[in-house]
Amino acid sequence: MRRLERNSSLIGRIKTSKAPAKTKRETPEADIQRAICSALRFVLPSGSIVHHSANEVKQAEPAGAKRQAILAGMGVTPGFADLIVLSRGKVLFLEVKSATGSLSDAQTAFRDTVQAQGFAWALVRSIEDALGALSEAGMVTRVRGNASTSVLVTPTAGEEL
Repeated sequence: MRRLERNSSLIGRIKTSKAPAKTKRETPEADIQRAICSALRFVLPSGSIVHHSANEVKQAEPAGAKRQAILAGMGVTPGFADLIVLSRGKVLFLEVKSATGSLSDAQTAFRDTVQAQGFAWALVRSIEDALGALSEAGMVTRVRGNASTSVLVTPTAGEEL
C-alpha cells in the first residue's frame, strides 16, 4: 500500500516562478524550459525520460547554414518539439514558448504530423502548463491534486511508482 505524504507546498518547491526572471542574455524560453525540465524530472516516475533535441543552429552565415545542412543530413526535423517525454509507454511532445511566443510554420506542421499519428503534443508556457499536459496525455506522476492540494505519492518498500 502506498504511503501518502500531505504536502501543500510541493508544487511551490519545484516551481521557480510563473515566468523565470530574464537573464542578461534575454532567453525567456530557455529559462522556462529549464524550469519545466526540473519539474518534470521531479514528478515523473523513475525510468522516465525528458529529452531536448538541439534542433536549431543560431550561428551567422555561412557557418550556420553549413552546420544546419550537416544536422539535416543527420536527421534533424524542422519544427521538432523542444522536449519529448517518454514514460511508461507513453510519448508526449512539448513545445515551450514564452508568454508571447507563437509557433512557426514548421512547428505547426510538426504538431499536425505527430497528432495525426496519435501522439500527444502540447504548447506550454509554464510549469503548470507542462504538468497539465502530462495529465491530459494520461501520464502517471508522483503528484496528485492541484498546486494548492498536492499529495506526493511515495512507494513503500518493494513497490515501484
